[in-house]
Order: sequence, then C-alpha cells, then structure tokens
Amino acid sequence: MSKPCIPFLPTRRRYTSQIYLTPGRAVRSAVPDSSLFDHLDSTWTMEPGPAPATCWLSFHVDFAFRSQLHGYLADLFFSEVVKQVRGQR
Repeated sequence: MSKPCIPFLPTRRRYTSQIYLTPGRAVRSAVPDSSLFDHLDSTWTMEPGPAPATCWLSFHVDFAFRSQLHGYLADLFFSEVVKQVRGQR
C-alpha cells in the first residue's frame, strides 16, 4: 500500500494506492476508492532487454479526476511538461 500526496494549492490531497507485484515482470498500482480520482491505474512492465542484464521498461497510466477543477489544473501542468520535453516554450 502507498499513500501519495498531490499538492493542489492551497491544499494537499491524499489517496491510498493498492500495489500489486509480479516479481521480475510488472508492478501495478490502483486506487480503488478515492474522493480525488474517478479512477487511477498505473502499470510498470519489464521485458528482457537487447543485452544481458538489461530490460525494456514500459509505463502506462490511466486516470481521471472527479473534480473538473483538478482535471483542468492537471491538463495545464501536463501541457507545460510536454512543451518543455519538446523544447517549446
């Protein structure tokens, strides 16, 4: 179990994640009951890599906030992150 915190100024919102481990293959987290998220699921998958002692790591996340305001703020944040990653300002 994990208890992350998301800072939405001026408050912080906490939620509890259930963590599921498939050793050597995957880590999955899910938020089954939250006032913050409609749903939040993430999966880290490991596959053998192209060379010894390496692996390919895939990450997938699917989420939706219950609050339209939180969704709007998250969209602004992620749009800015994508711009920075692409070198656009």
